[in-house]
Amino acid sequence: MVNKRKYCLFLTVFVTGAAVLMLELLGTRIIAPFYGTTIYVWSSLISVTLVCLALGYFIGGKIADRRPQFTMLYLFILLAGLSVVLLSVVDSLVLAATDPLGPRWGALCSTFILFSLPMFFLGTITPYAIKVKAEELKHIGVTSGNLYGVSTIGSFAGALLTGFILIPNLAISTVVNVIALLLFAVVVMGFILEKKYYGLLVTPLLAVFLLPQPTLSLAEDIEVVYQTESIYGKVAVVDSANLRFLLINGATQTWYKLDTGEFQAPYLRLMEKAVN
Repeated sequence: MVNKRKYCLFLTVFVTGAAVLMLELLGTRIIAPFYGTTIYVWSSLISVTLVCLALGYFIGGKIADRRPQFTMLYLFILLAGLSVVLLSVVDSLVLAATDPLGPRWGALCSTFILFSLPMFFLGTITPYAIKVKAEELKHIGVTSGNLYGVSTIGSFAGALLTGFILIPNLAISTVVNVIALLLFAVVVMGFILEKKYYGLLVTPLLAVFLLPQPTLSLAEDIEVVYQTESIYGKVAVVDSANLRFLLINGATQTWYKLDTGEFQAPYLRLMEKAVN
């Protein structure tokens, strides 16, 4: 059981470390349609990630000292996975609600609302894993070094996987679901290892949240103006009624009104004013 727990913990911190960088990179694709890929967007993502991870380290460590239970670790991962699923459900509403705040504070507020929960729960994992493993090993320095090292390698793998494979080939909603499924798979592994099979009863409910997200369908009243394959994925420009949409892998990136030429995204309106 000790060896199984050891390898399970290493795989756990690897996957959760990967999820952190996958979410951070994916954040630029989620925020960009409204606020562009400006320095404000990158600063917001990095700041929110660091602050929420720090809070997760602090609170996760305190809870681990009080309740160093193996199953508690996977409860945190379950909450992280659910918050990732929630992100894909509310992202459009949050971005629309923060639009009036402008490109600076709008980017920061939307990033905090969307990514604070998953980053916080992911931050609790490594300190909790150290505590659980330290109950079995006396060499706390080696234990923490190994787990943080594996987590960092996972972040490296997640960054390459997301930037080189997932984002160029899949829709954003699909990549979000991939991250959630990875976290849920780790949860299932942990519960099975501990023989806590009652914890698996929640997994069928998760399928409801992982159904494909609706995208703009090419109905009879939609005209394809242009489409091509690119390093960003399949790019398409389509017209529907009085609107022209830019789609990447079927996901709407931005649109504008054909009669007035007014862009929906605030950063594009700012760029237009700057050019004129």
